[in-house]
Amino acid sequence: MGFKILDHTADFGLRVRAKDFPELVRNMTLALIEIWFGKVEIKGKNIVRKVQISGVDKEQVLVKYMNEVIFLIDSQRLIPVDVECTLNETANKVKLSCKIEGADMSMSAPTAIKPIKAATYHQLSVRKIPHGITADIFFDI
Repeated sequence: MGFKILDHTADFGLRVRAKDFPELVRNMTLALIEIWFGKVEIKGKNIVRKVQISGVDKEQVLVKYMNEVIFLIDSQRLIPVDVECTLNETANKVKLSCKIEGADMSMSAPTAIKPIKAATYHQLSVRKIPHGITADIFFDI
C-alpha cells in the first residue's frame, strides 16, 4: 500500500491509489491508522464491525466512511487492522458495505501521534486513473 501526505496549513491530506474503490477504502483506512498511531504493531483482530454507507457519489461515501472510522476509533476504542468492502452503484446512489476487523485500543495501547478530528470535503477528489483509481482527501487535526 502506498500513500502520500499532502501539505496544508491547518489540516493534512492523503492521496491514495488502488485498483478499485473497495481497495481504495481499505488503503485509506490503513493509511489513516498509520498517520494516527505511526508504524506500530497492533495485536489481534478481536473486534468486528459492519458498516454500511450510502451517498450520491463516491466522494460523499468516502468522507462519510472515513468519519465513521474516526468515530469507531474515538468512541469505541477500535483500531482497524483490516477492512473488506463491497460497492454497489446505481444511477443515483452509491452504497458501500464494509467489514472492519480491529483490535481493542486498550489491549494494543498505541499512543496517538496525530489524532484526527474529521474527514472533510475540502479539495476532495476521487478519479479514475490508468489501471485503477486515486483519491485526495483532507482531514481536520
